[in-house]
Amino acid sequence: MNEVLDPLLRVPGVRCVVLGTPDGVPIASGGDLSLTVAAEPELGGGLGADAVCGLVAGWLASLGPSLGLVAWDLPQRIVLRAARNTIVVRRSPNALLIAMLDPGAQAEDLRLPMEGALARLQRVARRPRTSSPPPALPSRDSHKGPASENADNDVLPFANELPG
Repeated sequence: MNEVLDPLLRVPGVRCVVLGTPDGVPIASGGDLSLTVAAEPELGGGLGADAVCGLVAGWLASLGPSLGLVAWDLPQRIVLRAARNTIVVRRSPNALLIAMLDPGAQAEDLRLPMEGALARLQRVARRPRTSSPPPALPSRDSHKGPASENADNDVLPFANELPG
């Protein structure tokens, strides 16, 4: 996922980038995710990729009913501007690309880089795998170890030693 997230992290003003599923599960992240909250130290050590994805998924879930009467679907690009940071979300059918910006950074500077990142993500998803995963169970033809010496005869290894 580095080939998708790294170009976004090189844009000036981008603090962190998170790729997640539409239901709020992070897939990959990069940048400074340890965003400590100075005014509320009781919140813990800061925000992580889980918190950022959960925040955005909840935010999009609450936007759906409010925009349902006005639009056919949620917008593909959504910007939340706050006093300290700005969150830019680019939706695709199966992923959320989330970027958190430093104060003073412009969300419009990320429009084309986020489109390019989603195009790269789709290319990576369509790329054929070069190596196949190992089989889940050994094949019947593999004879490894002393227990499988008599596997062709369907006889347990100790059955020949019994009197009788």
